[in-house]
This record gives sequence, C-alpha cells and structure tokens, in this order.
Amino acid sequence: YSSMVARELGWDSKATQTKIIMAGLLHDIGFREIDMNILYTPRDRLTPAEVKIYESHTTRGRDILKNMPEIHTDILQAVMQHHENEIGTGFPAMIRKEEVHPLAKIIGVVNHFCESILKTPYHSAQEIRIALPNLVKLYQNEFDSIYLAALFKLFGLYVPAELEKRLEDRKKTG
Repeated sequence: YSSMVARELGWDSKATQTKIIMAGLLHDIGFREIDMNILYTPRDRLTPAEVKIYESHTTRGRDILKNMPEIHTDILQAVMQHHENEIGTGFPAMIRKEEVHPLAKIIGVVNHFCESILKTPYHSAQEIRIALPNLVKLYQNEFDSIYLAALFKLFGLYVPAELEKRLEDRKKTG
C-alpha cells in the first residue's frame, strides 16, 4: 500500500519506489526482539514498562538494519520514525512534522490503515470505506493531510471535507 500511495503522489522513480517498498517491508523488523505477549496484548492493557518495550521496536529495527551497507539511510529513517506524527506526540523521539522523513509519514499512515482493515487477535477488520474516515476522525492532525488524501484517492473514495480543508489551508500557508 505504501508504494501505491507514493505513486498516487507522483513518487514513481525506481529509487523512491525501492526505498518505500523496502521500508514498508522492514518497518516492524524490531518486533522480532520483543516478547510475543507484549505484541499480542492491546496497547491499553500494557503496563508503562511494556509500552516502553513495545515502542522500542522502532529503534531496535533501525539498529538491526544500520550495519547493512545496502540499506539506504532513508529506509533507516522510515523504520525508526514510522510512529512519529505531525504534532510531536509520536515515538521514539516525539519529533514534529518538519523533522519526520516523508517515507516515514507514508509508512505511518499506511501502518494505521492496515491495522484497521486487517483482523487481529483483539479487533475485527473494518471495511476500507469505514476505516479511512475513521483514520481522519481518530487521528485528526497526527497524519499529514497529503498522505491521508492520497490513500482516499487510491481507493477511489471521496476525500472528506475536513481533510480537503486541511489540504487547502496547507496550500495557503505553504
């Protein structure tokens, strides 16, 4: 899905597509070092210590990959930053929108989208036409409007008015 969102944005060079595909495939590689009981427990049921362990998967993933010379630094950044957000409340570093790598922004949006549409041990799958508007409602200003809108367009869905307004406001302010 990340590759398709990138294409929707016109990012179709071979180099960019290779990076986004690799980042999409590897973004959660740090999970391999985390106890399965933590991974399969709903986040709201984790202790603060377990949440910290769960959140470490981004830096663990980066650390696993950083010694591989064939892994581009853009991929390392996407792996490490895919849970950062526009308002600076993400993890691991709580950085704000201008500091988050564009590939990480796509991976982050698509990651949440996939969590919504796929059945997991603790929630049922949502239909795409329900999952996408829910992303807008639940995460309001956490995701970059451009990437959310691209996801709607990818599936041929009407872009909600509040998202269109955010896009227009963004164009005005630069």
